[in-house]
Amino acid sequence: MQPGKPLSKYFTESDLRPARCSGHTGLTPMALLSNVELDDVRSLAEEFSRGGEAAVSRSWLNSNPHMRIFIAFLCALGSLQVEESGGSYRLTPSGGLARHVPQLLHIYLSESLTLIDSWNVTRVIPEESMSALELLTQFELRRIDLTRRAGRDVRPLAERPVAFAVFHAVNDKGDDCYLFEINQDWGRLNFIGGKQEAADGGEFRTTVSREIVEELGLAEHRLSLSRLNSEPLTAYGLSGNAGSLAHYPCVLYGVRVDGPLRIRMQDRWLTERQIREFRELRDGPLMVNPVYLDFLLAGSPSRLSRTPVSTADKVRTWRDHEIIPDTERPIKRWVRVLRENKDLLAAVLTLLGAVIAFMSVF
Repeated sequence: MQPGKPLSKYFTESDLRPARCSGHTGLTPMALLSNVELDDVRSLAEEFSRGGEAAVSRSWLNSNPHMRIFIAFLCALGSLQVEESGGSYRLTPSGGLARHVPQLLHIYLSESLTLIDSWNVTRVIPEESMSALELLTQFELRRIDLTRRAGRDVRPLAERPVAFAVFHAVNDKGDDCYLFEINQDWGRLNFIGGKQEAADGGEFRTTVSREIVEELGLAEHRLSLSRLNSEPLTAYGLSGNAGSLAHYPCVLYGVRVDGPLRIRMQDRWLTERQIREFRELRDGPLMVNPVYLDFLLAGSPSRLSRTPVSTADKVRTWRDHEIIPDTERPIKRWVRVLRENKDLLAAVLTLLGAVIAFMSVF
């Protein structure tokens, strides 16, 4: 059995009755379709679901643009196939699961239901809710794949210049260490830095200085910055805030600090060995764009190790088990898998009981 949510979901009769305390569902959308237009949608959806297909004439479709949009959206979902024959169009489902999609969509339209509760939530959501970020991610991954297969370049929907600081120090063992902070939204490690703001005037140096002052509370006059790449690195990623593909041109800076460098509870010093090992982990603790890491880890010795030493103070390096999230630890991961797969757990316990009973006979 594969880990994940079970496909089957069961309900009692009371589960389907109106809730006693209906939650806040947001503003009711404006009725953009008239009753007549909704009737057209309902008739087509019911015919489609009842007979497994439907047919519409070209003239009727041309005179009802709302139905053209409805059918086009179902085609974009991949749930509908359209074949032209003479003066009509034949509509058939793309698979067994698609037969009731038009009906479901009609219900959402006619009853002013919304698929996503909030388009601002990027982290944990209730189990029965749908994540806007998850939906957008799947949209974008599919768009990227299909566009490339069609032989076209994929166009990012945004450009967000970024700048990051590389703080370099040495621990008690003489190992070179580099400073990361735990991103409060994602619980992953990144360099100190971030996206340009309008007040930065398009200057990467201003961006990284501002971020260091804001994050670490260091006065700007105490900082000496060394630009590590003459031209911005070209990197792309799915935006954690918008969900869409974005271009992230980046400039990296080595940092020297005049005087003591005090870090926060959410900051971590990592060795180059840890950085190299963590970057290979699936869903590991680093959220640094691989393009930036490839640039810093290139060479022998690496470009990372040749950055300016930021402070003469010895620093404490965090051990591997203090950095890797619980979900990456083998025992924790198996406990989670067993919890999500109770049938598997029951089978394992049954087998264990049978083995114990067999052994007791002897």
